[in-house]
Amino acid sequence: MRAALSSSDFSSDPYGRYFVGRRFIIYAHSPTFTGLDVFGVPAIEDIRELLALSEKLELRPDSPPHLFLADTRHAEHFEPAAFAACVQWGIKNRHRLGEKVTRSIMLRTNGMLGAAITGFARVVNLPVLQQVFEDEEEGIAWLGLDPSLGRDLLRELDAIRDSVFSEGPTVRKLRALLEQESVLPAAIAARRLGLSTRSLQRSLEQAGTTYRREIFAFRMKRAKALLTDESRAISFVADQVGFASLQAFVTAFRSSEGMTPTRWRRREQERKDREIPRSEV
Repeated sequence: MRAALSSSDFSSDPYGRYFVGRRFIIYAHSPTFTGLDVFGVPAIEDIRELLALSEKLELRPDSPPHLFLADTRHAEHFEPAAFAACVQWGIKNRHRLGEKVTRSIMLRTNGMLGAAITGFARVVNLPVLQQVFEDEEEGIAWLGLDPSLGRDLLRELDAIRDSVFSEGPTVRKLRALLEQESVLPAAIAARRLGLSTRSLQRSLEQAGTTYRREIFAFRMKRAKALLTDESRAISFVADQVGFASLQAFVTAFRSSEGMTPTRWRRREQERKDREIPRSEV
């Protein structure tokens, strides 16, 4: 398969191509076989981008009936908001997907995340032949793919994922710079790193991210650190992480974490209370 240069490039001409997001790969091996691969810890913005592309690919008017493979074995965690968005999208489009997808499999790990993936398939309950597998060879056989084609495709995706998941020196240096100096305009950050703004943007794109995503992730990480101190007002935290208003902060935080800052703080405090060792009797 050939790499698409952008999401719009992929959407306009998907067959025989793939597109790499920050924490996902979406591909159309052929008009009769499509799929996706989710890895790491996808944020809600990653999932929204993936779902938008999936809708354009899976439900395009000219797409013929096709097989579908979703590989979630390399995902480490799903934020509640991201998982809920997937469920809502699946339920909303289940009948349209039933008209396009003939067979579908999900590859999953074991453990709690794997159980959640299985639960997702049951809740959405697509009106197609669908199964969840831990073993890729069993899944490929059930899907009806040629075994060598299935193995070659999954190894190709492994190589693509590895190239993205190893985030590269520019991403690491940028994150270290943000930790040291907090949020910076892209031009200043690039200068600190000895790059032009365009070179910084290009390096981030090659690593599967953007400056805007890195700033957003940094702000959410910093916000959660500040929220652990219950003496700090939510409005103070919003101001400290660079939001113009409390409402803008609450909206952004909910999109990232699936809950308001107040609820997140309460949940973390309850978790800490449970972890306090009991006094010796």
